[in-house]
Amino acid sequence: MAAAIDGDLQSAGVAQPANAAIGSWRDLDPRTAGHARAARRATGGVEAVAGAGAEPVIRSGGFSGTARPRGRRDEGGGRRAAPRLDPPGDCGEAAADPFPTPRCAAVGAPRGLFPATQGGDREGAAGKPSRSLASGPRRGESQLATGSPARIERGLHAGLPADDRGVLRGHGQERGREEPMRDLWRQALYLTLLLASGAAPSWTQSVSRPASAPLQNPAQLQAELRQVQQWEILGKYEEAFAGYRALFLRMPAPQYLEGALRCLRALKDDARLLEFLQEALQVSPGNPDALCELASVRFRQGAREEALQVWRGLVSRPGAEAGLYGRVASAMLEAGLRDEAISLYREARARFGDPSLFVFELANLYLAQGDYRAATQEYVSFLRANPESYSFVESSLAAYLKTSKEGGEKEIVEELRKAVASDPTNPGLHAVLGGVLIRLGRFGEALPEQQKAEELQAAGRTRPAAPFGQHLLRLAEAAYRDGDLQTARLAFEAILAKGEKSPYAARARLGLAEVLVAEGEVERALQSYLEYARTNPNSPEAPQALYRAATLLKGPLGRPDSARTLAAQVVNRYPMHPTGIEAGLLLAEIDWMTGDWRGADSTLRKVALVAESRWPELAERARFELALLAFYRSQWDTAMVLLEGLASPQHADRGEGSFANDAIELLWLIRAGTAADPEGLRHIARARQAVRRGNPDSAVAQLRRYLEANPHSPLTDRLWFELALAAETGGKPRLAAEAYRTILESFPSSLLADQAAYRLGTCLEAAGDVEGAQAAYELLLTNYPQSVYLEPARNRIRVLRRRS
Repeated sequence: MAAAIDGDLQSAGVAQPANAAIGSWRDLDPRTAGHARAARRATGGVEAVAGAGAEPVIRSGGFSGTARPRGRRDEGGGRRAAPRLDPPGDCGEAAADPFPTPRCAAVGAPRGLFPATQGGDREGAAGKPSRSLASGPRRGESQLATGSPARIERGLHAGLPADDRGVLRGHGQERGREEPMRDLWRQALYLTLLLASGAAPSWTQSVSRPASAPLQNPAQLQAELRQVQQWEILGKYEEAFAGYRALFLRMPAPQYLEGALRCLRALKDDARLLEFLQEALQVSPGNPDALCELASVRFRQGAREEALQVWRGLVSRPGAEAGLYGRVASAMLEAGLRDEAISLYREARARFGDPSLFVFELANLYLAQGDYRAATQEYVSFLRANPESYSFVESSLAAYLKTSKEGGEKEIVEELRKAVASDPTNPGLHAVLGGVLIRLGRFGEALPEQQKAEELQAAGRTRPAAPFGQHLLRLAEAAYRDGDLQTARLAFEAILAKGEKSPYAARARLGLAEVLVAEGEVERALQSYLEYARTNPNSPEAPQALYRAATLLKGPLGRPDSARTLAAQVVNRYPMHPTGIEAGLLLAEIDWMTGDWRGADSTLRKVALVAESRWPELAERARFELALLAFYRSQWDTAMVLLEGLASPQHADRGEGSFANDAIELLWLIRAGTAADPEGLRHIARARQAVRRGNPDSAVAQLRRYLEANPHSPLTDRLWFELALAAETGGKPRLAAEAYRTILESFPSSLLADQAAYRLGTCLEAAGDVEGAQAAYELLLTNYPQSVYLEPARNRIRVLRRRS
């Protein structure tokens, strides 16, 4: 009998150790003559089929079923899980046992194959069965462990320590002496195969631990794991490896194996790594993670073909999943086998029939090879399957644009155009192509793509249909910021052509008014703002429309009295709205510009008090304006007190919207000026006041006179910088460029030099000198590598090169 069972188990992939206690099986049932034949039939084609997150399905020649956790209450009232198989038909009643098992109770796997639960420890400690076997009398009604025989066989070694012992119970009686648990569970495996054929009678059998046998405590394991992880974090890799290894030998969980491998990698000791991997494979034969790492070690040792054979063997397994392909491909990449990894990713696609599998991995590999066309094609294939993911695809391609070699941008755009031509009704493709063109600053080319994306989405090509205007608004605002007013205007008008139905219509109308202001049509822009506020008095944008109209009246149109009236209406109508607070700041500015310094001071203090709790950034702005009023009037001490408060850490920590940097800069200027050249500081204050009053030419004239009279002032670089700013504001970019050049030539080490270089570039751009602008930006990159203006300068260089 023993020989027959051995043969059948070997055919099922289960190795038979020398110390297996086969003889004890003769005591289970006197009808042994038919057991060998039953076992032979039962072992034909036993397999476990399971997917990630799915319930394991057991199939054999006689039946199939689904393994589910089934619990029972322990002595403490808790509930613990045990693996269970529900075969077709009703389960038979188990024979009486002093330690009852659930109806249709399970053949359990050894500890380590499945997570232990806290509820079962007290049962085992009391001598009660930690796992049980039961069968009914009908053919095919039996229970298997949730795994193939080969997997259970591995678990006999992997899940149980060598010194773990137990006893076999049948019908409540101990059968035989206390034996190693590994051998007892081997007997359970054999019995399972016999019962699968229905050859054995109704019975109840259990494997339990004697009361003296120690149990693995999950809480203790977690405590040990936390300690080991702490060692690893602290860089104590020797201690951490020893801890992970001990945990893995007790319970071969993947996290213990990976932890041990991480530590050995950190120690850079391939010899010990190889030794541990061989040990791990003895504990857990066929472990894919261990085999994958073993192949990596052998590759580093020069055994290339052997490593490739192991990697190929892993993914060639019948049950290999996509995740295993990914792990093996990652190992190949670490070994520098880029082409082999690409081939493996493609093989996985063909095997699983999923063209979007490993899209991002392949795209990144193609990018590393400089093949931007292939990388773009990968994202296009992903977008075809996921048309709503256009934002993600665009942002991924945008990363390529930043790192692309010469010609890379062209290849990406060409591939996207091909994709659009082959699938013209895909809104995602149009949106991605339009978005990429926006990022490249090619706004005119992006306009038709964004319009087509809007039309297709509004027509229901996406689920649910998207409201009209999102893509066009993005284009319009980007074009406006970059100075392409014509495209911005067309995009805003395209949104408004749909009427007020679009949720983006209000922003489009306000944006169009901004374009009109930039194009010099200030009066028309004013009427646009007022008309919008009149026809949409309850819209969220109405306060902003009135506020913008007031700023036009104060500034370009030069009608401060009308501006004051309109700003007061906004304050009265929206007193606790942030735009109402901004209107209060505007009122204060109009007051001091018209000579009412006291009124301006009073208004700013009220604004700071009202806004403090709800809009702290507006309260900071009010305090900064108070400091500026003191600065304009040469009240240095008052200004410094206010600025020191704004420069404190509690204000600086607020980040964006904080006036801390502005306060620090002005505070430094006051301290340096009062110590070195108080008169020069007064001229700077008067010049800034003149610029804000709308008289930049007056500011330029008085600064030039002071520089001519005091060419060696300690504030000379600052005086030239203020003159350049005033000239820029007055629309004289060439005059401003001359002043910036003076700073770069005469004061190259000035704290203002890098900013002067950047602003020189912008002034030359405004004057139409593209070559000079590029040279200024490149000078900044070369001479001032720590400047905060580096990234803006790089962006401008890219824009200018595209335009040329």
